[in-house]
Amino acid sequence: MATTWATAGDMGNQGAQLYVPGQSKMAAGDTFLGGTGTGISDAQLNGAQRIYGNTAADTSKAYGTYQTNQANTAASAAMQANIDSLKASQIAASQASLGKARDASLSNLGAEQAKIEPQYYADRNTASTQSQLGAKNFAEFLAARGGTNSGVANQGQIASNVALQGQLGSLNAQEQGANNDIARRTTDIGNAYNSDMASAEAGANSTALQNTLTQMNADRTFNAQQTAAAQQQALAEGQMTGTYNGQDTLAKQSQTSNEAYQQQQIALAKQQADTQATQFQQQFGLSVGEAIGNYQGNPTLAAKAQQIQQAQFAATQAQQQAQFNASLAASQAKASASAAKKSSSGSGSGGGTSAQNKVTQTNAVQAEIQKQIDNGVAPGDVQMSIESQQSALTKAGVSMTDAIKYIYNYAGIETKPSEL
Repeated sequence: MATTWATAGDMGNQGAQLYVPGQSKMAAGDTFLGGTGTGISDAQLNGAQRIYGNTAADTSKAYGTYQTNQANTAASAAMQANIDSLKASQIAASQASLGKARDASLSNLGAEQAKIEPQYYADRNTASTQSQLGAKNFAEFLAARGGTNSGVANQGQIASNVALQGQLGSLNAQEQGANNDIARRTTDIGNAYNSDMASAEAGANSTALQNTLTQMNADRTFNAQQTAAAQQQALAEGQMTGTYNGQDTLAKQSQTSNEAYQQQQIALAKQQADTQATQFQQQFGLSVGEAIGNYQGNPTLAAKAQQIQQAQFAATQAQQQAQFNASLAASQAKASASAAKKSSSGSGSGGGTSAQNKVTQTNAVQAEIQKQIDNGVAPGDVQMSIESQQSALTKAGVSMTDAIKYIYNYAGIETKPSEL
């Protein structure tokens, strides 16, 4: 067991044993507290490690650091041993699990292969028996006809033997194929086991490496914390004033840096808020402009396009109305001229002439409706054109209700009296 030695001047360190020249003997692995000023030469150490400082207090501090480092090293070694043990356990568990699955698969293949030879042996016997039975039946058939020693009998025997050899060859090939398949699947199981084991070992190694790195980082963090704590203790004297040896302490530098950072963050947050507000106002203005068709006092492109479409639609409607009116007027004029001509020829009485004119005008209106519908004018547009001529048509004796019904009847649309 390693021993910590010290002369009388450094015996204040816990666990140290008094070194007495000529009586005590140090060995490799031991530690000695004190420099050469203690009168103990390096030769007297016999491989022991010397730990010392400029003063007894410095030696004590150096020994404390040494003990901390030794404890950390021992803890790291123990942790690494645990990591290696965990890796070995993971590999062993994977090996046991994969080995069990492999052995089960091989056992199943063994059972399957054990059935191959008996099965094909029986199949060959069946083929041989069937061949012999066929030869026997054929021989009896020839014997019944007196052809036992004929060439036909020989040819039949040869054909039977050839067929039997073919069947046996096929069965032998099938049996060999089945055995080859078992061999291939056995190899696949072995390869899969080796591959899975390699993956399991790689996974365990990767986990162990990650655990080691994590522990190293934890040790590094702990050591850094210990160093920072020592530095903080050394600066404790300057924490009251915020300066040490004419320089700002880490705490004051951190405070100044934090205040500057906070001011920077506040300014950045305000800038972001102003930018977001501006973007919101712009987006809101665009949304409102899109909704009302006007942005910053100017029509939007969508509003302009809508106005153009409305103007084009109105112009088309006016053109269709004018064409319909002109066409209807022409039809009415033609109908009136025809009615007047018939009246001048002396046919019918006065009442008959009026009734005839009503029929003529109604026919003219119906003819114009047919023309407009056939030309693709919507029934609703035709109705609007008829209604715009209501006064003239009524004077001519045309029933507006009948005319509108005729529009939809001709267009193949059913109407109800409540809809007229």
